[in-house]
Amino acid sequence: MKKSNREVLITDGPPWGILDQTTPDGGHLGCEELLKAVEEKERGMHVFGHNRGGAGCSSNRTARFVKAAYLNENYEPLDPAGKVQVIDL
Repeated sequence: MKKSNREVLITDGPPWGILDQTTPDGGHLGCEELLKAVEEKERGMHVFGHNRGGAGCSSNRTARFVKAAYLNENYEPLDPAGKVQVIDL
């Protein structure tokens, strides 16, 4: 993914296959149409939460993805609680 000044997309849920599992061996809960839309527009960053199971960051050729989850599936704070840092786009 190349660095750019593209926009940031914020949605409730994740795109299909990107940080969309509640457990490592669980099923995917993301939206396939959302993934297509993000990839077509080549967003600079996509921030989402909704399903719990861990915060984190991931990148592909079109965007940087940030799952800004604060609670786990039991509604307990994650460790480190809500401390996702994005240094640059």
